[in-house]
Amino acid sequence: MAAPKGNQYYLLAKEALGRPRVIETAKEFQEKFLEYVEWSEENPILAKRASRKETQKDENGNMIKPTETRMDSESKRRPLSMYGLCAYLGVSRKWFEMRLKTLEEKGDGRTEEEEDYFTAITRAKNIIEMQQYDGASVGDFNATLTMRALGLGDKVDMTSDGQAIRTTLPIINIMRDERCADADRCEAE
Repeated sequence: MAAPKGNQYYLLAKEALGRPRVIETAKEFQEKFLEYVEWSEENPILAKRASRKETQKDENGNMIKPTETRMDSESKRRPLSMYGLCAYLGVSRKWFEMRLKTLEEKGDGRTEEEEDYFTAITRAKNIIEMQQYDGASVGDFNATLTMRALGLGDKVDMTSDGQAIRTTLPIINIMRDERCADADRCEAE
């Protein structure tokens, strides 16, 4: 389904056009994250549904009013997402992942500011995942999409310790009746 007419999705990336803006401090990141959460709560998704009102008939079966179809819109809570956060921050998802990976790789060698930044990013990521999971658990969000996005889907391992499963088929020895050497004769009997 295409984006609804009159949407304002472009406003998410209004400041992101051109070179991505880099967020310098953990405090700035936290403030921007809280702004994104607030924006998400203030801008629910409008889900449109078609509903039909059945034909009304009188006691003789004659049609009084024809079937009516109308569009109803329902306000639904907007799920937080890493894609939404990146669009709001004006950075690419790749930039965000690289920033997090770089900070993870530094491990104990992070400065105090980098440690604060790393904590802020991981906390934001955890809050987003928690909101998605909780929303899917109570039926606010599509559970299948949410579980896929979080990588929590059922995984079936079709291998054995990294090796392909191999089966040996039993050899079935079929003895043929000597009287049926002639196929036409056996079918006739």
